Amino acid sequence: MIRILICFFGILMAPALSAESRSMSDKLMQVKSFTADNGLHVIFHHRDDSDTFTAQLVVNLGLQDFSCKDRQAPHLLEHMLLEGTTRFDRKTLRQRIRNLGGKTKAYTREESTYYTISLHSDYPDIALDTLHSVISEPRFNKQDFITSKQIIHAEQGSNSNSTSPFGKPIPVLTEMAKAQLFKGTELYCDNLSSPDHLRLDYIKALYRDHYVASNMTLIVIGHFDEQAILELIGSRFMALPMLPEPKHNPIPRWQPDYATINARNALFNPEANLHLYLPGVGSTDPLADYYEIIAEYFSEQLYYEVRGAKGLGYTPRAHLDNTTRYGYIEATTKTTSRWLPEAQQSFVDLYQQLQKKGIPEKDVERIKAKLVLEFESKQRDHDELASIYRRNRFQIRETGKMPDFVANIKQVNAGKLNQVIATRFPPNPLIATHVRPSLYLTVLQFVLISMVVTAMIWPLLRRLRKRNQS
Repeated sequence: MIRILICFFGILMAPALSAESRSMSDKLMQVKSFTADNGLHVIFHHRDDSDTFTAQLVVNLGLQDFSCKDRQAPHLLEHMLLEGTTRFDRKTLRQRIRNLGGKTKAYTREESTYYTISLHSDYPDIALDTLHSVISEPRFNKQDFITSKQIIHAEQGSNSNSTSPFGKPIPVLTEMAKAQLFKGTELYCDNLSSPDHLRLDYIKALYRDHYVASNMTLIVIGHFDEQAILELIGSRFMALPMLPEPKHNPIPRWQPDYATINARNALFNPEANLHLYLPGVGSTDPLADYYEIIAEYFSEQLYYEVRGAKGLGYTPRAHLDNTTRYGYIEATTKTTSRWLPEAQQSFVDLYQQLQKKGIPEKDVERIKAKLVLEFESKQRDHDELASIYRRNRFQIRETGKMPDFVANIKQVNAGKLNQVIATRFPPNPLIATHVRPSLYLTVLQFVLISMVVTAMIWPLLRRLRKRNQS
């Protein structure tokens, strides 16, 4: 099997064009893809000008596969796998890569969990062997389970003591807004969830059912010898057991709620955060390029029309977040409570102008050219390339090639784009703000804290007084 794959890839990877004659977009398209007998999907991207080797293993298991209560389950599993394997303890696992000038990273996102190892291109065997050990040789001991929970609390700034009056996590503004944009689903939760109630047996079952080859994509990027890499993949990842791909719960339809969110910032933080949210589309939607242009145009308008307003802490901007199949447009700036109403009104006015008038055709064409040039001229690192391939992995698996961003963006039509704005965008956007509590609430909180502290130390003071009197 391995020899057949080597011969097959030898033909596929024969360069038809010299590296010098390829544009940046051409180079980005030069991916090779195949599915192994055990169901593992493999994506190759060879870079002659790179001295780094990157291997990323993507598991199709993410936060969206769980209720808000159990949302930390895949995150907890990710941390447990990185706490050590049956071959390498935690220190050895990390030091093995660091000693070669490399780094190990892992993230759990809405749609997937992924593990990345990058190091010098002379040591691809170490990268793949270590990644294979992380994925296939878990030790699942009780101490790792406890440590992983503590790490999650540290990352969130939460507290494992659920009885503490100060233990409830402060809601994240963006998560609160996304919970409203996707109301009716459990894609997002308006509060940070806790891992404390999760049991080790549940995490083991999660690993057994979802960490199977048919539910994974292996992305390999860098300067490497194709034959040697295929042999390494064949001896490790293709040896993973052949099990059916797990079923994922379908995502129900949602009904956006555009009610304004006014969240409280830290007690003594004078900064006010202003956010505007609009429904978008995910990375695989045919209209993704239209929303990219809309977000870019709105960002320009905010820059030119609102940047000069008084009290803005930094340049206002807008972007399309479509790293998953469920996208949204977010516009942000920072100011103070004094100038927040004025900045908020400017955001709303510019949005309503966009919603009513659309984008002029000359600006559509200008932004299309700008995005193409930016795409073709950008010098991408391996992390960004892996992100692009990860986002498009399902299309690559089906078609065997990367979607052509340049061709797609050039086909955008101004008339259809403005029709999207007129029919899909709400009359008023979702506005979310983070502001410092009012003077009344500040005084009230100070009084409450003083009462709690007094109640805690008063018995001690009485005891000391009685002791002195005796």
